Amino acid sequence: MAVWLVLGAALASLCAGLFAVACWLWINRLQTSAPGPPPVPLLGNAQHFYRQPVMLDRIGQLHKQYGDVFRFYIGPKLVIVVTQPEDIKRVLLSSKAEKREPFITYAALMFLGKGLLTNDGEMWKRHRKMVEPAFHFSELERYLECFNQGGNLLNEKLTATGGAEIDVYSCICLCTVRCVMFALSGVDFNRLEPDPSKQEEYVTYISTGLKDVTVMVFRPWKRVPGFMWMFMEGRELKRLAKTCRQMFERFREILKDEINNTKTAETKILLNYVSEENTHQVVTDDEIRDEAMTLLITGSETTAACLSYTLALLGLYPEWQENAWRNLDQVFGVGGDYLRPVTTEDLSQLTVIDAIIKETLRLFSTVPLIPRRVEEDIPLAGGRYVAPRGSCVGLGLFLMHRHPGLFPDPDKFDPSRFLPGGSAASRRSFSYLPFGAGPRVCLGSNFAMMEMKIFLTSVLRRFRIIPGSSREELEDSLFCITSHPLTGFRVSFLPREMTACK
Repeated sequence: MAVWLVLGAALASLCAGLFAVACWLWINRLQTSAPGPPPVPLLGNAQHFYRQPVMLDRIGQLHKQYGDVFRFYIGPKLVIVVTQPEDIKRVLLSSKAEKREPFITYAALMFLGKGLLTNDGEMWKRHRKMVEPAFHFSELERYLECFNQGGNLLNEKLTATGGAEIDVYSCICLCTVRCVMFALSGVDFNRLEPDPSKQEEYVTYISTGLKDVTVMVFRPWKRVPGFMWMFMEGRELKRLAKTCRQMFERFREILKDEINNTKTAETKILLNYVSEENTHQVVTDDEIRDEAMTLLITGSETTAACLSYTLALLGLYPEWQENAWRNLDQVFGVGGDYLRPVTTEDLSQLTVIDAIIKETLRLFSTVPLIPRRVEEDIPLAGGRYVAPRGSCVGLGLFLMHRHPGLFPDPDKFDPSRFLPGGSAASRRSFSYLPFGAGPRVCLGSNFAMMEMKIFLTSVLRRFRIIPGSSREELEDSLFCITSHPLTGFRVSFLPREMTACK
């Protein structure tokens, strides 16, 4: 009996202590004059995001109600969302804009570790400096063969569906994982995990882990150190992270074997992490593992999401399939060489394919909101508001890309905006940022665009896309690290007749 009394008293004291800390944090929270919903003591506006999953439209409703600069609280944490190019530019190009928002990235650390996505300071600068050379535009031609093979693999999987309606994301993500892994390290996914069913499980782990991270952002009590095990998301994220890291331990061992292969050592970026001789710096095993996880997961998942949106939209707008086929027929002809591998010369002529992908990224920003921790007071909206030092500024890319003052008829799928001479050519500076900007701009943007163009070119030369998801269902997308429609990317693929478009 005495033991239970002691435990009860200890638990009561712990709860009282936590409550006192929460009260102190709330009383001393940062404030701003930017408009936003009335906060509830201690919770802030957490009730606005309590119902899971959080949909993008919930942020859109705040934008419609409060304007281009608005704020909300997640517990005591002040979040200010900006949607105008001038404000986004000011934040991104701030002298102290390299800081990630730890309130947001803390949960991601469990899943991705300390990689480029979550790192700050000197470690981030050192890692980025080592990685950047592999993504220079001059290096991309070396990945052409890998991207073409990835496109062929995707076509094999789509052919195997026999025209049935599928959620195409899983097929694409599996191919992008294999493609990114080989392009960045020379390691074939089959060598790492020969069981196809386990390969598919890994793809599921990626999407599940990212969703769990998002839940924990909007419900911060679920990520309190020492208490995460009490919640389903915390337990699941820990399990997924353990599984992924075990796989990457095998991956690291394979990389060490590959370092002696001179052919790959000249071109594969992750090998540079293994070799201190190449970097002239001490790189720990944990750094190798975390950076490998970050590059592979973010590089494959974002590309797969964008391509899935693109294919779903092309199914809904067959006139743009026709335009794409005309472009492809002009570049590849209609003879026996029509299905040859894509070359760099071909890519420069695929203007319609390029415009389709760019318009998809405008309508469905792969990363809908970029969080930044403000390390100095930053004026917003021409000085009407101030983002105070220590607050989180959310760069609302998905709201900016659909702002009627920046893009006419913003909800319309119209790739002609990005064709030569299109309206997007005269857009305002910083009004279209699918890959971000500033010191932390996505260093794999050219890599991703080349991969997506080759994949899309490969699929459209072989298939006609039949829609499954409606436009309304695509719009009903999750507010996650990367956005996805709630009901998936449902499409069908039927063989295209190999005749020129008239």
